[in-house]
Amino acid sequence: MHAQEAAVTVKLFAAIKDAFREGAISVPLGRAADVGHLLETICTSPARERAVYDHDRILRKDVTVLVNGRHMRYLDGLQTRLVDGDDVRLFPPMYGG
Repeated sequence: MHAQEAAVTVKLFAAIKDAFREGAISVPLGRAADVGHLLETICTSPARERAVYDHDRILRKDVTVLVNGRHMRYLDGLQTRLVDGDDVRLFPPMYGG
């Protein structure tokens, strides 16, 4: 039996899930030291990039990123460090009433 590689789970919702064509991604921790690196690692196509970044390749203001249930803006933003087993969730803008 071999040890399981340390990883972060990314869960995707609504339009972001559609752009990625999957609901969850497991990313090796070595490629996801912080939220910024994690996003760079998973945005592997133009559709994925458009779902997450604006035209200047800056995280879209209307995308919500939660790390273990806390909004990254209340942590260290894109520099929020990640550890094995962290749960990151990406939500597109939500509208309606």
